[in-house]
Amino acid sequence: MLRIVIVLSLCLTIAACADASAPAPTPTPPESVMTDVPLISDQPAPGADAEQAARPEWQRLALTDVRTGQTFTFADFAGSTVFVHPMATWCTNCRVSQRNLQGAVMPELQGENVVFISIDVQTALSDAELLTYTQNEGFDWRFAVATPELITALVQVFGLSIGNPPSQPHFIIRPDGTTTALLLGNPPPDETLQRIRAESGA
Repeated sequence: MLRIVIVLSLCLTIAACADASAPAPTPTPPESVMTDVPLISDQPAPGADAEQAARPEWQRLALTDVRTGQTFTFADFAGSTVFVHPMATWCTNCRVSQRNLQGAVMPELQGENVVFISIDVQTALSDAELLTYTQNEGFDWRFAVATPELITALVQVFGLSIGNPPSQPHFIIRPDGTTTALLLGNPPPDETLQRIRAESGA
């Protein structure tokens, strides 16, 4: 009987020592900590948006499409030809240019990789006012109110005439992000078509 008690005591002692020497279990982090660590699959792929990031800063300034409420930048259209038309709602010359674009230029470019953007240079104009203008005129492409930062940058790049809507300024951003010089006036639609296609490499 004494032998059995001794054997049992030894077994208990060995078991206790084994538990004491075992490494402590690793605590599980709180759920809030675990969810703060992004999964590998959530990380942007190497080089993602590299083309947009390489664009000049003014092409990466955020604008709001007043017709949809969506935010965009010129750089979002990397790979496309972008026709940019600075304008003002009070400018009758601008309406003439826009009607020519809508009636004789845009229909000829359907299916081609060309984007049209009208930028109102009145930085204090509300999106609602510009939206009303597009609705009254029946214009259905992208319209946005320029920010002061964009106007400053455009003047640095293209000169003061960019802010003079009656002179009918416009320019083209090529698919690679380079631009034409500032163009003025309202050329015949076929000339505008030829220029857009030439700048797009067509």
